Amino acid sequence: MKLKTKQQKAKIQIAEAIRQDALLFVDRLKALSKDGITVEGINQIDIMAGFTHSEAYNSLSAHYQNKVPTPTACAINQGLIDISREGNKPYSYKIIDTQNKKFELRPYQADIVERASKANGSVLIELPTGGGKSVIAKEIIKHETDGGGIALIVAPKLTLLDQLANTFAELHPQIIHGAKDYDSSHNVFVSTLQTAHKRKLGFTPTMILIDETHYGFTGKMIKQLLDSFKGKVVGLSATPYDKQGKPLEGFKTHLNNYNMDYMIANGYLVPIISYQPVKVDLKGIRTTAGDYNIQDLEQKFNTIESVMQVVDATKQKIIDRKQALVFCITIKHAEAMAKAYNDAGIKSLAIHSQLNNEAKAEAMAAFKSGAIKVLTNADMLTTGFDHPPTDTIILARATKSQNLYKQMVGRVLRLAPNKTEAVLLDCAGVITSLGLPTAPIKPKQEYEAIEAKAPICSECGSKRVYRKLKDNRAYKVCAECGHHEEIENQSGYECAECGRVHGNDAHFEADHGKLYLICECGHYTVVSEATSHDELQAIFDKRMIETLKRRISAAYCTELINKFGIDFIYRDEVKRQLEAINILIGQRPEDVTGGTTEKIIALMEEDPNKWRLFPKWYEDKLLPESSCIAPNTGKQNIKDFEEAFYNAKGFDNTIDRLNALLQAKGQQPLKQWVIDKTMQQLIDSPLKGIELMTIKRLRNLYSRGKDCNSIDTFIPYVEEDRGVR
Repeated sequence: MKLKTKQQKAKIQIAEAIRQDALLFVDRLKALSKDGITVEGINQIDIMAGFTHSEAYNSLSAHYQNKVPTPTACAINQGLIDISREGNKPYSYKIIDTQNKKFELRPYQADIVERASKANGSVLIELPTGGGKSVIAKEIIKHETDGGGIALIVAPKLTLLDQLANTFAELHPQIIHGAKDYDSSHNVFVSTLQTAHKRKLGFTPTMILIDETHYGFTGKMIKQLLDSFKGKVVGLSATPYDKQGKPLEGFKTHLNNYNMDYMIANGYLVPIISYQPVKVDLKGIRTTAGDYNIQDLEQKFNTIESVMQVVDATKQKIIDRKQALVFCITIKHAEAMAKAYNDAGIKSLAIHSQLNNEAKAEAMAAFKSGAIKVLTNADMLTTGFDHPPTDTIILARATKSQNLYKQMVGRVLRLAPNKTEAVLLDCAGVITSLGLPTAPIKPKQEYEAIEAKAPICSECGSKRVYRKLKDNRAYKVCAECGHHEEIENQSGYECAECGRVHGNDAHFEADHGKLYLICECGHYTVVSEATSHDELQAIFDKRMIETLKRRISAAYCTELINKFGIDFIYRDEVKRQLEAINILIGQRPEDVTGGTTEKIIALMEEDPNKWRLFPKWYEDKLLPESSCIAPNTGKQNIKDFEEAFYNAKGFDNTIDRLNALLQAKGQQPLKQWVIDKTMQQLIDSPLKGIELMTIKRLRNLYSRGKDCNSIDTFIPYVEEDRGVR
């Protein structure tokens, strides 16, 4: 669901700008203070010294400069500082202890709570791990119960029940589990999905809030729970998508404005740096239930060689950082990885479902205390794990699941003191198949289409696509219609020196037909090359060049007709100019794709003595003065254009007259790809008289007021009817 108005979006961004400026100002005060609490006897100008413009005004502040007050005022507004003054002494700035301060929602959290509470019908809330879904859920439930409602909070599995109960402790929820009694007259309840769907609850909730909605939402238990429910359903998840990558069905409203990029850009999550230190071959691995077959993965990658390869490739990074999670294939694999890291001198433990609760608690306590540096697991920590200092993740297992990928990565993005970024070490080819971790979840077929198909023009469907470097970016250019589309690599760009994987916003530089990725390590990696001259010749073959000539000549003539009337294009000067244009197209076809007169005129102006047989001023000034030429075709008689169209000879000439007629009537001319496609069909067709039939059909379409662009289907239809196909 998109933000309803520009004003609503601006309101959120202004609040965000004020918050960021306030935090920056407090950071400056802390740097100047001796005790980290109070700054005394110092002037405002001294505080601002060294407080650069970029620090004082972040990008949002600069955009809303008339709406965002000074950094000092922002800090006061947010309740982060207190200012006092005695007599003529300098101001004293006191930093307020926010830990004991009344909790306030972040701007985006307040927006989600407001919109979810006001929404009619079921609401699906999508927010990255670390975005504060539990905080949002509490406020939504408070809003419901304050209005006299009854809320049932559903945990997807038993292991999360206690954690969920603790999250909502301030609401004093009643726990529904086992034989334990609970007060059915209360207004907030917590239960597992398994219990809620089969038990007579003794109350009728007005709201059901489902945490981690992606777990089993399409299953029978959820269906039975919601079948007869008449109240409001609220789902929360970082990945509310099904196995096909489509949003979960059954929700009227999907709140998904604040994705991972937003959270990182606004300082709510740390940025993540990705590496692929191990290259893997996943050929031959079967697919089961939409993901790689676990037994196949185990057999191939839980070997001494593979385990040691991962450890050797990641151990130095782990040593240099705080703490790491390793996601493995199976319990045996997790134990093997933990042993290998220990043997390499890095203290590690494996945590998995076969450990008893005491052993699990001990392993978790050892990790959180810093006694061990690495915690390996077999997908046990994809939900419910919350230890913000964790700053490194190793993917030692492959997956086709975008949900699982995002859940694993989300474990290391939370903010923590002295934590500036997180690191992803992909040792399983996940980035290659699913893209960078910050990429949004997409329908599965989009990824499959990217892998399976050769480059195709998104505008006209042509396969005649070549690369072109422009403004230090790589573009796909269609030789048929001229459509330009920036090439975005879903899997990122890897530095050949350090292995860091960069996104499409990285620093690129074009030089001599090659596009280089410039990494922070200083290395230049070739990531794209303009198509070679030989390949261009293959794309712009004789037929293609002739098509370009027809296309651009027609566009040029149409422009002249619009200016000076249809008779003008038969002048000798125009004929000679068209001959020069065709020579230019033959020499530089890659520069004139798209068929626009602006392109061809710009090329002619580069060397007007060579290509301009009559100068532009001849068109603009002298020609309109001629009494035999009507300067404004809009006032010409439409019947004259129609007569020219109906009397035209040949398909090319008919198309030119039709476009002139359509433009005189203020209508859009035929799409260029339709013209090119039909021309090619005429060339390839073995039927005699097909050109005359096509012209007749075109005139019939116009006479009946139909879309003339549908002519592109006429020739195949006739051929099929005549048994040619």
